[in-house]
Amino acid sequence: MEDGRIPKDILCGELATGQRSIGRLQLRYKNVCKRDMKALDINTNSWEDLAADRTSWRSTLHRQLLIGEEKFSTVAAEK
Repeated sequence: MEDGRIPKDILCGELATGQRSIGRLQLRYKNVCKRDMKALDINTNSWEDLAADRTSWRSTLHRQLLIGEEKFSTVAAEK
């Protein structure tokens, strides 16, 4: 992805100034995205290459979401 694109700035950028409120640790958007990709068993080291091909990225997300929903429903049914 080229420099200066908004998605790259959001995922790979850092804030120069600002403070967070006191309390529990808040995650950055980038960390939340990585956490969600790990939950869906998507490799966080090579996701950019996969996302470069939009069709394969969408199909991978769709497939992994279906698998995740099945796991969630089986765990919920067991309880």
